[in-house]
Amino acid sequence: MFYGSPVTDPAQLASLRGPVQAHFGEKDDGIPPAEADAFRAALKQTGKEGEVYVYAGAGHAFMNETRPSYHADARAPGLGADAGVLPEEPQALSPSCPCRSTSC
Repeated sequence: MFYGSPVTDPAQLASLRGPVQAHFGEKDDGIPPAEADAFRAALKQTGKEGEVYVYAGAGHAFMNETRPSYHADARAPGLGADAGVLPEEPQALSPSCPCRSTSC
């Protein structure tokens, strides 16, 4: 997951059927680091497999190379971190940003 607020309620995360990987920017005003920490804690509480990355100095849409918010230092680790986590043929990946921002 790259965009959108994470679910932090362990009861809702209990239905996950696969590993989760989340990437957040430390300076993203819409998803503060405390929210990423709560997501990490909820995953652990439910015993679900997951990795949560918070990139120092990165804001919203830090992986979008066409935006001023692009954060090159965060991009390489994020791309390398997802190797082997996603299924070979993802069933459904949303092409839109769920944060409802028109600037992503």
